[in-house]
Amino acid sequence: MLIRAWRLAPVVGCGGAWGYQDLLKVICDPKHEEHEATLERVGGGFDPEAFDVAALNKRLPKDIKLFASWR
Repeated sequence: MLIRAWRLAPVVGCGGAWGYQDLLKVICDPKHEEHEATLERVGGGFDPEAFDVAALNKRLPKDIKLFASWR
């Protein structure tokens, strides 16, 4: 069971950890020239601080079974 987490995982295709940092910088700065385009690319809104621990805990048992089946 997960009891605490910090930020959402990087967006798929953002360029890994470094790209995610850049993405956060752009999203958090409404004056950045790429702000609107970047928000559009991630679906219109993205709150990196939003993390639903309860939703993840519901999903964990399924994900663990799926992972175990890969071995």
